Amino acid sequence: MSVELALSYSVRRLLLYLVICAGFWSLIEAPSKAITNLTVMWNKSADTNVQGYKVYYGTVSQQYTNSIVAGNATNASVTGIKTGVTYYFAATSYNAAGWESSYSPEISYTVPVVTNAPLTSAVSSASGFNFSVNGTAASLYVVVASTNLTYWAALATNTAPFVFTDTNASHFSHRFYKAILLSAYVPQIAPTPPVLLPPLTSPASAPGGFTFTVNNTVGSSYVIVASTNLTYWVAIGTNTAPFTFTDTNSSKYSRRFYKAILQSAYVPQVAPAQPTAPTLSASSYDSTGFSFNLTGTPGSFYVVEVSTNLVNWVPVLTNAAPFNFIDPNASKFNRRFYQAVPLQ
Repeated sequence: MSVELALSYSVRRLLLYLVICAGFWSLIEAPSKAITNLTVMWNKSADTNVQGYKVYYGTVSQQYTNSIVAGNATNASVTGIKTGVTYYFAATSYNAAGWESSYSPEISYTVPVVTNAPLTSAVSSASGFNFSVNGTAASLYVVVASTNLTYWAALATNTAPFVFTDTNASHFSHRFYKAILLSAYVPQIAPTPPVLLPPLTSPASAPGGFTFTVNNTVGSSYVIVASTNLTYWVAIGTNTAPFTFTDTNSSKYSRRFYKAILQSAYVPQVAPAQPTAPTLSASSYDSTGFSFNLTGTPGSFYVVEVSTNLVNWVPVLTNAAPFNFIDPNASKFNRRFYQAVPLQ
C-alpha cells in the first residue's frame, strides 16, 4: 500500500506535453504534410521506486483504448495518428513489482487537417506550365495561382491525383501555385485595381496660363484637379485623352499642383471649412528681429507675407495657427508691412 501511494504521488507530478514534427513537400508554396505520429514527453519522477512509465491514449476523454510501455524513457512515439481527430493522453508510473500509479492529469490534442496538397514534377512546355497535384486520393482540390503571394485566384478543381497545366503561364513574368482541399477553400474577393494617374507632360508657363498635356488611354475621360497644399483637390476641367490643358488662373497662386483622374473613378472632395481671418498681435522689436503672434483657426495653415509698398507681397513663412513669427531681416528695411492669409 505504501508503494502504491508513493507511485501515485510521483505520477501526479508528471508533466505531459506534445511535440509535433511535420515535414512538407514543395513546388512553389510548401503545403503541410499529414501528421502521422506524435511524441509524448514527460519529466522524470524523483521517486526511487519508479522503474518505468506507461502512456495511455484514445479518442474519448478518460477512455484509453491503447497503451505504450515506455520503460524508463521519458518520451514515447504514438503512431497511426489521423488528421482531424482529437486524441487524449495520460500516463502512469510503475515499480519493480508491476504496480501502477493512478493516471496523470489528462491532456488532449486535435491533429490538424491537411488542406494543401503536394505539387510535384513541375515542367515548363510549349502548352504551358505543368505539375502534378498529389493529396488524399479521390479528394477534390482547387488549384490557385498568384503573382504576389497575397491574392490567389482559382484556376481549376479536380480529383487527386491529377496533372494540371496552366496554359496562361506565359502571360506572367512570374506566377505561384498551390492546391487547397475543396472543403477548406475560401474564395478571395478580387482586389480593386488601383486607379492609375496618367502622365502629365510638356509643362509650360505662358501669358495665357500654365499648360500641360494629358496622355493615357485614348478616348477615356479625365478630370483635371488642382491643389495648393496637396491635401484638398478641386476639379478645374474635364476632357478626353489625349489633350492639352491650360490653367488660366495659375497666376493667382504662388504655387499650384495638378493631376488627372479617370472620370469613372473620380470622387469630388468636400470643400474644407474656411479658416477664420487671422489676428496679428503682441508685436515687439528687439535684437532678434520684429515678432508678433498669429491666432486664427487652430490647426489651419496660414501664410505670412511681407511687403515694403503694400502692393507687392512676398510669402516668407507657412505655419499652423497659433504660432509666433519672427522676422530677423526687419532691420534691413526702412519699413516693412506684414499680413497673413489662409493657405488655399
